[in-house]
Amino acid sequence: MEYKNILVPIDGGQPSRNALEHACLIAKATKAQLVLVHVLLSDTPVGALARLARENGFFEQVQEGLKSASTISTTPIVAGAPVVFEVVDTEFLKEFAKLLLQRSTEAAKALGVVDVETQVLDGVPQNEILEFAKDNKVDLIAMGSRGTSDIKSLFLGSVSHKLIENAECPCLVVK
Repeated sequence: MEYKNILVPIDGGQPSRNALEHACLIAKATKAQLVLVHVLLSDTPVGALARLARENGFFEQVQEGLKSASTISTTPIVAGAPVVFEVVDTEFLKEFAKLLLQRSTEAAKALGVVDVETQVLDGVPQNEILEFAKDNKVDLIAMGSRGTSDIKSLFLGSVSHKLIENAECPCLVVK
């Protein structure tokens, strides 16, 4: 199989950074285009966004935006007791995505990948990634074994599992 178009979903977590490294090795060896996609982290608590920003080296650039978070209350399916957490607006999430993809692009180029494209998507992660992969004739999806929201994956099933089950191209899952 020849790889010409490799898709890497980037959520900022360590597994997605590891997947990016492996995808870079493949892209460099095959001279493939690397497409980095980020699905907006809607309903992600401020604390998780702050942690991801720190881990990816752009916390100072988003610190003020994190302070403008709104408080929401939700009732989890299991516990039945309200849980209160803070979330940020879509415009902030778009800026967050831009910075995350910029860092990821820099990492890919530092590893010798010449052709890197980025795309920000909005919606249900597995649906958006699958549709993008199909519409853009992706040859390989390289992804982290788990994403940034372990609680969501407990209830909804992991994004990586759904991609493996439904993608029309090979998938590489990296721990």
